[in-house]
Amino acid sequence: MNPKFNLDHADELIGKSILIDLTVRDYDELFIEQKKMFGEIIGISEDRGITVRLATSGELYYLVPDLAQIVPAPPGSYRLEPGEEIAVNPDLHTSHIVHLPPPEFEGRVMQEP
Repeated sequence: MNPKFNLDHADELIGKSILIDLTVRDYDELFIEQKKMFGEIIGISEDRGITVRLATSGELYYLVPDLAQIVPAPPGSYRLEPGEEIAVNPDLHTSHIVHLPPPEFEGRVMQEP
């Protein structure tokens, strides 16, 4: 069981809007891009993580099952790039850094031990 995942309050997050900030870095920690996404939390499980239906596309996006990374969002309007949409007063906020693998691992799928 993941110690960062506690289902005690997970149901309270279902239906809440969430602003997602992602910073993408390469394997040498060099900045690649920053993305902002916005959507509604529609599911939470330890296996799949936090499922978000993105407001702009309707696509599903999965966050790691770490509820400690989700905090109340300060009120305000947030511009989402590149589509210029604006998220107004999201309920929650989370930030994550995504590290890309070295080129020699590109396209390979990790196997569980």
